[in-house]
Amino acid sequence: MPTTSQRSPQRPLHAPSHEPAPQVIVTPDPEPAMSGWVGWIWFGVALMAMVGIFDVIAGLIAIFDDNFLVGAAGKIYVVDATAWGWTTLAIGALVLFAAVAVMRGAVWGRAVAVVMATLNAAFQLSLMRAYPVWGLLVIMLDVFVIYSLIVHGGELREPEYR
Repeated sequence: MPTTSQRSPQRPLHAPSHEPAPQVIVTPDPEPAMSGWVGWIWFGVALMAMVGIFDVIAGLIAIFDDNFLVGAAGKIYVVDATAWGWTTLAIGALVLFAAVAVMRGAVWGRAVAVVMATLNAAFQLSLMRAYPVWGLLVIMLDVFVIYSLIVHGGELREPEYR
């Protein structure tokens, strides 16, 4: 007969022998706890939305005003202001859609957001000689977006992919 220090896993010591052993029910944790780093993701989403809105506005201005990209002579690498405007407008719209997808927790949204932020940062290099402060500001925002989504983005995923 087992003592209190040597209990049997089938039945408690005080249980009568005619009762079945109690069953242990293990329930999984319904949702893993999110850390404080989720704030970085929301910060990145807010920056993505800002960058997307900036790109949409800059694209619309370049589409409707051909003199928008005219700086000092020879200081811009853009051949056609209207084409640059449409491209910037499309990138801005895609960045906004990716921001919405990340807010909803979609994993594909994170991937699209990182790719779009990288393309946007590279695309801003075409403005660097004419508008250096603006170009550096947008590139800096893109770097913060990329950091927040790559390093901490896994904490805000759809539950079925955890």
